[in-house]
Amino acid sequence: MTVTEAPLEKTDTAARIMQTAEKLFAKKGFECVSIRELAAECGVNISLISYHFGGKEQLLEKIIETRVNSLMVGMQSLVEQEIQCKATLLKKVFKQNIKLLSGAGCFMQIMVNELSGDARLALKEKIINIMLQGRKAMAGIIEAGKATGQFRKDIDSEVTVMILDNGLMKYQQSADISIRSMGGDPSCTCLWSDENTQRIENFITDFVDNFLIAK
Repeated sequence: MTVTEAPLEKTDTAARIMQTAEKLFAKKGFECVSIRELAAECGVNISLISYHFGGKEQLLEKIIETRVNSLMVGMQSLVEQEIQCKATLLKKVFKQNIKLLSGAGCFMQIMVNELSGDARLALKEKIINIMLQGRKAMAGIIEAGKATGQFRKDIDSEVTVMILDNGLMKYQQSADISIRSMGGDPSCTCLWSDENTQRIENFITDFVDNFLIAK
């Protein structure tokens, strides 16, 4: 099974520009992609990019904003369902995160690039704050489980979320190593195969059931 990049939620010219830019920024790096190259790849006039986004940095910010908003809306939707079983809720949140990662490899590469550099410090800080919001929400689920006696009282919610979330991101970032670590063929480019995705989801389920839940 080959996992393809999930499209950004639009169908107009602006969306086509964003989708193409996302792939180019991930493959070549933001600094190495010119507006002229992007316009040619999209099959649009350069002026259209300026019209829709103002410039290359604003385009990058819009891509990140759109992707992250989708994640946060999805997480908020789960939280607002007021699922009483916090173990079930936590599993659903992580499953949703896996779905995002498996369908947005290019976006995750852009995030890695921005977090590892200092070219756009304001944008880097914005990304960090957004990621912290997501982790705070997940830690809040664990704390709610502890308060209701569903989870162990001695669990460090922040460390737990950091380890699980970092593990997912590292799996995505180090694709070549991850595929081999999972016993896969080094020539295979399908990081999020059905089998690997299921194995990761099974691990998170087992971790929650056997490590977090109060006995």
